[in-house]
Amino acid sequence: MQIGDIVKSIKGRDINNIYMVKDINNGYCYLIDGKKNHYLKPKKKNLKHVRLIENFAICFKQFKNANSINNNVIEKLKIYK
Repeated sequence: MQIGDIVKSIKGRDINNIYMVKDINNGYCYLIDGKKNHYLKPKKKNLKHVRLIENFAICFKQFKNANSINNNVIEKLKIYK
Protein backbone atom coordinates (compact mmCIF):
# COMPACT_ATOMS: atom_id res chain seq x y z
CA MET A 1 0.00 0.00 0.00
CA GLN A 2 1.25 3.49 -0.82
CA ILE A 3 0.13 7.10 -0.80
CA GLY A 4 -2.63 7.71 -3.33
CA ASP A 5 -4.03 4.16 -3.30
CA ILE A 6 -7.78 3.54 -3.09
CA VAL A 7 -8.79 1.45 -0.06
CA LYS A 8 -11.98 0.11 1.48
CA SER A 9 -12.66 0.00 5.22
CA ILE A 10 -13.32 -3.56 6.42
CA LYS A 11 -13.71 -2.90 10.17
CA GLY A 12 -15.31 -0.25 12.37
CA ARG A 13 -18.20 2.21 12.09
CA ASP A 14 -17.14 3.19 8.61
CA ILE A 15 -17.20 -0.34 7.18
CA ASN A 16 -17.44 -0.46 3.36
CA ASN A 17 -16.47 3.21 2.97
CA ILE A 18 -14.01 4.04 0.22
CA TYR A 19 -10.99 6.27 0.93
CA MET A 20 -7.75 7.45 -0.59
CA VAL A 21 -4.51 7.02 1.39
CA LYS A 22 -2.93 10.36 2.31
CA ASP A 23 -0.10 9.06 4.48
CA ILE A 24 1.21 5.88 6.14
CA ASN A 25 3.04 5.94 9.47
CA ASN A 26 3.75 3.37 12.25
CA GLY A 27 1.12 0.80 11.26
CA TYR A 28 -1.57 3.39 10.60
CA CYS A 29 -2.81 4.98 7.43
CA TYR A 30 -4.37 8.41 7.16
CA LEU A 31 -7.39 8.39 4.88
CA ILE A 32 -9.31 11.09 3.03
CA ASP A 33 -12.61 10.91 1.22
CA GLY A 34 -13.05 14.56 0.24
CA LYS A 35 -16.31 14.90 2.18
CA LYS A 36 -16.12 14.17 5.90
CA ASN A 37 -12.39 13.45 6.07
CA HIS A 38 -10.61 16.26 4.29
CA TYR A 39 -6.96 16.60 3.35
CA LEU A 40 -6.24 18.77 6.39
CA LYS A 41 -8.02 16.38 8.81
CA PRO A 42 -7.62 12.78 7.60
CA LYS A 43 -9.04 9.71 9.34
CA LYS A 44 -6.47 7.61 11.21
CA LYS A 45 -7.04 3.89 10.68
CA ASN A 46 -5.08 0.73 11.42
CA LEU A 47 -3.59 -0.85 8.30
CA LYS A 48 -5.20 -4.17 9.27
CA HIS A 49 -8.64 -2.58 8.99
CA VAL A 50 -8.43 -1.53 5.34
CA ARG A 51 -8.23 -3.49 2.10
CA LEU A 52 -6.50 -2.25 -1.02
CA ILE A 53 -8.88 -1.81 -3.95
CA GLU A 54 -6.61 -0.29 -6.55
CA ASN A 55 -3.10 1.06 -6.88
CA PHE A 56 -4.00 4.55 -7.93
CA ALA A 57 -1.06 6.64 -6.77
CA ILE A 58 -1.59 10.31 -7.60
CA CYS A 59 0.86 13.04 -6.84
CA PHE A 60 -0.62 15.48 -4.31
CA LYS A 61 2.08 18.01 -5.20
CA GLN A 62 0.36 18.81 -8.50
CA PHE A 63 -2.49 20.50 -6.63
CA LYS A 64 -2.22 24.04 -5.35
CA ASN A 65 -4.38 23.80 -2.22
CA ALA A 66 -6.41 21.48 -0.01
CA ASN A 67 -9.71 22.36 -1.72
CA SER A 68 -8.51 21.18 -5.10
CA ILE A 69 -7.26 17.95 -3.51
CA ASN A 70 -10.64 17.34 -1.86
CA ASN A 71 -12.48 17.97 -5.12
CA ASN A 72 -10.18 15.63 -7.01
CA VAL A 73 -10.56 12.90 -4.38
CA ILE A 74 -14.36 13.17 -4.56
CA GLU A 75 -14.23 12.73 -8.34
CA LYS A 76 -11.87 9.74 -8.15
CA LEU A 77 -13.88 7.97 -5.44
CA LYS A 78 -17.21 8.34 -7.29
CA ILE A 79 -16.02 5.55 -9.59
CA TYR A 80 -16.02 3.09 -6.68
CA LYS A 81 -19.27 4.03 -4.96
